[in-house]
Amino acid sequence: MPIRRILLCLVLFAGLLGCSDPEAERREAEARAQAAQARIEALADEAYRQFEAVQSTNKPELALAYAEDILSRYPNSRAAQRLSEQLPKLREVAKASAEQRRLESLWTYHAVDDQEAGGRVFTAYVRAKNNSNLRLVLRRHPAWGQSVYLLADSDEFSCVKECRVAARADDQDLPKVLISEVKNNVPPAVFLEEDQKMLEIIDQAQTFEISPGLKKQGDKRFLFEVSALDLEQLGPPVKGQND
Repeated sequence: MPIRRILLCLVLFAGLLGCSDPEAERREAEARAQAAQARIEALADEAYRQFEAVQSTNKPELALAYAEDILSRYPNSRAAQRLSEQLPKLREVAKASAEQRRLESLWTYHAVDDQEAGGRVFTAYVRAKNNSNLRLVLRRHPAWGQSVYLLADSDEFSCVKECRVAARADDQDLPKVLISEVKNNVPPAVFLEEDQKMLEIIDQAQTFEISPGLKKQGDKRFLFEVSALDLEQLGPPVKGQND
């Protein structure tokens, strides 16, 4: 074949290689993008179903974690769009749930079988927010009845015999509370008299404050976060000291 014809064929072949169809390339690119988005939507929808399953179990903090994961991994999905509208409420509910768990964890409960007492002794206590060495204790004792008292783990009470001290439930000042010295108790303790009344106040309050008078800290007011008290864990009602 003459050289000229060979060169002409090479030129034509090169021209064919250099030719392209922009519209076909656009359609192909769109198809690839649509296929990729479809895969993302499928994964996001599956993750959203998992989110709904968790949410139905009333675990708001875990549900929020699922939602934030979907928003992070599939930000352009339909599922993410739905969740972005729910996110403020999810965060609010999760925050409230975390706070409730924190408040519940402040209380410690004990139930001990006591042969001498003639049954089971129930106690619940919470430590002061501004002094972890001061405890507010609730007790139901089959022999001694119901008691509300304070324990000072590293201090002593100033009160001798009986005293009236300032107290507050939430934003409401209470009439002076009568407290009485517990002789020779270790750690030092004072009873809050009118135990049934005091128990009702504590059960209904969010916070309870009292100034019992401590030798090292004077008349400082101590705050107890009491809103998560679970009276069922304090056992069946018994007669109070003043009943």
